[in-house]
Amino acid sequence: MKPYPLVHYLITFLFLFSTVVTASNNLPAPVETWEQPTPVFDHKFDWIRLNSGEWLKGNIISMYDDELEFDSVKFDQRSFDWDDIEELRSRFDQSIRFKDGRVIEGFIVVKNGELSILSGGKEQKYPLTELLNITSSSENRLGLWDGNFSLGANFLKGNVGQKDYTINSKIQRRTTLSRLKFDYIYNYSEVAGDEGQGSTVTANSSRFTGSYDWLYSTKIFFRVLDMEYFQDELQNIESRKTYGLALGYHAVDNKKMLWDFTAGPSYQQTAYIDAIGNDIEKSAVISLSTLFEYELTGQIDYIFDYQLQFVSKESGSRLHNLKTGFSFDLIYNIDIDISMYIDRIAEPVPTATGDTPQENDYRTVVAFSYYF
Repeated sequence: MKPYPLVHYLITFLFLFSTVVTASNNLPAPVETWEQPTPVFDHKFDWIRLNSGEWLKGNIISMYDDELEFDSVKFDQRSFDWDDIEELRSRFDQSIRFKDGRVIEGFIVVKNGELSILSGGKEQKYPLTELLNITSSSENRLGLWDGNFSLGANFLKGNVGQKDYTINSKIQRRTTLSRLKFDYIYNYSEVAGDEGQGSTVTANSSRFTGSYDWLYSTKIFFRVLDMEYFQDELQNIESRKTYGLALGYHAVDNKKMLWDFTAGPSYQQTAYIDAIGNDIEKSAVISLSTLFEYELTGQIDYIFDYQLQFVSKESGSRLHNLKTGFSFDLIYNIDIDISMYIDRIAEPVPTATGDTPQENDYRTVVAFSYYF
């Protein structure tokens, strides 16, 4: 006997309904898209947002060579690749220089690959690719300055008693149109004599240099002031003063490498401790120099700094100065530097007793440096 048709339809309906309900209960829950909230900006600070979505508040120091120097309230001073910056907002006027040489001052906002500048109540927008560098337009801000101080020392006792000291300090101030640099290095070495005898000084020299560059374009700069003071007891030089100017060329200037060349005329005056002829010699100078800096890794930097001066025969004919070496990041703002210095005078001036100093002086220095 066949089942009643109505009962058959009812059983089929209940089976299909239970199947649909079970399947719907097994579906994944809908995923809601989470958007990171934009902070309420405290106008006491500058702000940056990294491409990871993190916001940092602090002070914009500068942007050069595709690197942003930022003094974070939480993490202190840090350098960020410009490619890692998603958004930037300033609380003070900034000085912005474009690749075509234009300089504009104003509040800035960087967002979505676009640079907005608010100046004089008007907003102007530019493609971010036209930006060259950023510095604070507040001339009294300490953020325009940076530098380092390093100290190296070596003490030996026993069969040989020796003391070596090296002090090096560098400071510079950069704006969108200029660069001011000062560099000082002092080197002293002393070897103890036999019992009852005094010690012998084997090195006693100092060098102070200063320069002021006007950045004419992305490639050309004029060194409108170039000065040097040098003293070396072992080379019979009481003082050597050089003043000049130069034309400079940026062969390479990016976040990984800097390579500059300069050339120009100078005037030099050298006072000797003890000389056969004149105690003071004056000479015209042709100066050539190159500075090469390369970031090998995030923790290792290499530097090659060389200068050649053509002077009169009475002043030494050719004067060479070379500094080369590596800098290794340790912790925070402290590095360890391994450097080699070479000073050469092609024709050293003899003393009154007829002794002629050695042509070359070599030094290898290991020092701890603090960067600020």
